[in-house]
Formats: sequence, C-alpha cells, structure tokens
Amino acid sequence: MNDVTALILEDDPVIGTVFQTVLNRAGFTVEIDTTGGNFIKRLESPAPDLVLLDIHMPYASGLDILDLIRARETWKNSVVIVATADIFHSKSLGVKANHVLIKPVSVSKLIRIISEHWPERFPRDSDLQS
Repeated sequence: MNDVTALILEDDPVIGTVFQTVLNRAGFTVEIDTTGGNFIKRLESPAPDLVLLDIHMPYASGLDILDLIRARETWKNSVVIVATADIFHSKSLGVKANHVLIKPVSVSKLIRIISEHWPERFPRDSDLQS
C-alpha cells in the first residue's frame, strides 16, 4: 500500500485520539495539531491526503482554515472532513468540505467515509468494518 497522510486539527484530546487510532489502524501517517496555531506554517508543507477539521479551535477558526485549504492550489486534492458540534455552521460547510460530521462522531461513520476515498484501507472483512 502506498503511504497516505492525514492531518487532524482537533482540540479535544479524546476525539483526537479516536481519529488517530482509526487512521493509524488504516495505515495513515498521522499528524495532529491541537490548537490550530501552527496551521499557517503547515500550509507550506506538502498537503496531506486527508484533513480532519474541528471548526472551533483555541488559536484558529476552523472556518478560516477551511477557506485557506480550499484557496491553496497544492491542497485542492486533500479530502476534508469537518467534525463539529456546531449545527448552525455545519449546514453551510458542505460546499467547501468533502464531508461534514456532527459530533459526537460515530467511528463506523468515519470508517465508511474514509473507505469511500481509500477502499483498500478498510477491507470488507476488516475488524474495523464490523
């Protein structure tokens, strides 16, 4: 399998750990930013294949981060999954994000979405699929 990368922007340590565990089990190389404060510098690095983005971060707005991702030519192919408890903003995010999940996020729903983009990461007989 080729190397795929993921960037998790999530300030809740429990949710971040769940996301990281799922992605690690699927063979992703995972980077986590728990504040959003380093994201502007991160834009200069190669784009990840997947971005899991919380909307409310301590030092950055997830809405602004999403705009920056979509404005950057080198990041245009990154799959962006927004995970938020903000139902008001969630309705307008579908235009920019590939997927919007309302917290609490179901692990099985996350796996189904990732499987749509990388089916080889979660074979049908995988224990994560059950």
